[in-house]
Amino acid sequence: MICKRAKLGYVYLMTRLITLTFYMFCLSFTPAASAQSHAENQRLDKIHSKIMTDYPQLSHISSEEMTALLTDEDVLFLDVRESKEYAVSHIDGAIRVDPKISGDEFTEIYGDAVSGKTVVLYCSVGRRSSKLGNRVRADLMAAGAKSVSNLEGGIFRWHNEGRPVTRETGATEKIHPFNRWWSRLVARKDDIAYAAE
Repeated sequence: MICKRAKLGYVYLMTRLITLTFYMFCLSFTPAASAQSHAENQRLDKIHSKIMTDYPQLSHISSEEMTALLTDEDVLFLDVRESKEYAVSHIDGAIRVDPKISGDEFTEIYGDAVSGKTVVLYCSVGRRSSKLGNRVRADLMAAGAKSVSNLEGGIFRWHNEGRPVTRETGATEKIHPFNRWWSRLVARKDDIAYAAE
């Protein structure tokens, strides 16, 4: 009996070793930026899981789903970051909204603009946009919005995946990291900028 368990343990260990070796072999052929982006996106996935737990009433869309909506005139993109972050880069067509805006003020300013629209909010990683989306969702739906969603992984995931960002002067590769601690979630460190150029 002990010998049989030892053999099973050996087989399990060898299987894990072969799997790990194969994984390391595959990584050796993966460009460094791609591997780095994968690591950052895994961290963003963990953050997003927590966000979904904290805001279960809010729906979320992937960057692939959002890309398909970029040219849709019935979509309203809202960037829920500070003005200095937005100035460095944002998703084309997004309107900046102060993260600290009250629900009443938000409805007063944007209430008419949401009628018949799909509303997508985003921030750096999804925390601020989910918080605001959760706070104003009922009001937006009452004002005629089709749906209210948060972008999974925020603009960091969007940027890590090489999707386009823009600024006042046109297309850019730069991204505001919010602060030094959050910058660890940006895959392309050379693209980090704390102010618009």
